[in-house]
Amino acid sequence: MLENRITNTFIGSSFLQKLSYVHNLEGFSALFDMKSAITVFGGTKFEVSLNMELKLYSRFLAILFILGLSLIAQADVSTQLNVEGLSFISPDYQNTQDKSFYFIGASIRNTKKSTNQVSIFNIDLEAQYAIGKPILSYTNAREIYFFQENENINISYGRRLHQWSQLEEAWNLGFFQPQFRWNPIDPSAQGLVGIFLDNQEVNTTLSKSQNFRWTLFGSPLFVPDQGPGYELKQGQFEASNPWFNPPPQNVEFNGQVLPIDYNVHVPQTNEVIFQSIYGGQLGYQFDSGIYFQASFISKPSHQIALTYKAVLVADRVRADIIPKMYREQNLAFDIGYKPNWGSIGLMFLSNNPEAIVADSNYNFPEIKSSISWGPQVKLNGDHFKIYSSGLFVSGGEVIDRGPDAGQVTTSLTTKYVFKTAYQIGLTYKTQLTRRMAYDADVNWTEGFKSPVKILKIRNQFKFGRRFGLYLDMLLVETEDKADTTTTSNVTHLQNLDQILVGASYEF
Repeated sequence: MLENRITNTFIGSSFLQKLSYVHNLEGFSALFDMKSAITVFGGTKFEVSLNMELKLYSRFLAILFILGLSLIAQADVSTQLNVEGLSFISPDYQNTQDKSFYFIGASIRNTKKSTNQVSIFNIDLEAQYAIGKPILSYTNAREIYFFQENENINISYGRRLHQWSQLEEAWNLGFFQPQFRWNPIDPSAQGLVGIFLDNQEVNTTLSKSQNFRWTLFGSPLFVPDQGPGYELKQGQFEASNPWFNPPPQNVEFNGQVLPIDYNVHVPQTNEVIFQSIYGGQLGYQFDSGIYFQASFISKPSHQIALTYKAVLVADRVRADIIPKMYREQNLAFDIGYKPNWGSIGLMFLSNNPEAIVADSNYNFPEIKSSISWGPQVKLNGDHFKIYSSGLFVSGGEVIDRGPDAGQVTTSLTTKYVFKTAYQIGLTYKTQLTRRMAYDADVNWTEGFKSPVKILKIRNQFKFGRRFGLYLDMLLVETEDKADTTTTSNVTHLQNLDQILVGASYEF
């Protein structure tokens, strides 16, 4: 029997699978998100489309849809058109033939004068169309929900963002809410889809914080992470998306290079989206500023696991892969002190995945429970905010089990991008002149067990109420000899240094 092992790296919206046979193998990537799941084997293309899918060729129409939607609710929302240019500046960049890409897009968001302002209809939706490179286009629906305010209880219907865990929010862990990972280096949260009940005090001008808060959530619908797309031509993965890490087409076995035939058993759409989710949260803030909140959720994992079986057939390797959904229960607890000058606190999160049930003779990943924690500090000034947080993860190992696992005791990767890391950041806002405002955001993140350093710099100038210019820079450094066999796959992120320049018009 051909010795092999397949490991799973769960990074946001896509799930990376790295195959490692007797001799060294490169990485295999696949995508299953709210848009589509595409797999290829034997030169054949298979695609599963969810009901909310917007195909690549229709992304431009999504921009027009946003503009039309803004006319319906123009009193409560602002619509923004933008043009952008993205360039990868590393001299060693080789992910795609082109190093520069251009986008046109639109977004529609509610106009809020305060953090507790909620409208009857709430939306945070954007669409970007990549000129000449539709595989880079995307639609990101962070929130779309209706809100009904009552005397003692509020009801929300739809997709809504909620702060379930401060640790997840600070590090984009994706345990409570799905993640938008079109750019896996710069992910963002998306809301859960369902019904929310809460006692939040909204649309008030009271300066005093609400003491007791509670939230309940339930839904029969599940939406996994949303990640980067990819192209297939004649069974080969095209180097067209800088964020997609393509799979190997061949494997070396006993001194011979053999082609790989992937036989992926794609799950039915209803098997993915029609799954129950339920959770709740309790929180209390004392008048002194001391606060705590506790959250619980039971749901399928936003990242899909893979079971596999590999056999040698004549002069080819056939890898049968069956994606498997698995449930997990997550607990979060935050405690801290929130005076006028900022906040300081400790954050905890427990992830408890259920066992993955594999088909007979299939290998499968056993995902261990984990406990994550970290401190967080925020300082508020007149024009700036400084924040810093840490992340420490205990557990979370992924171990291969099954007839082909052999002597393998741990997988090549884990479920985390970072297991020990810190970040520090600064946001700055000021009015330079009567008609020109300036916003800036700088963030430095460094991981240790996963050796990676990331610097993000965002600059935005607004001229009057409508016109804006922005310049963003993202720099990444990984160790060339980073040991990713026991931590997480970060070496493929090197050479992704980039600059984004754009202009926007709001109406």
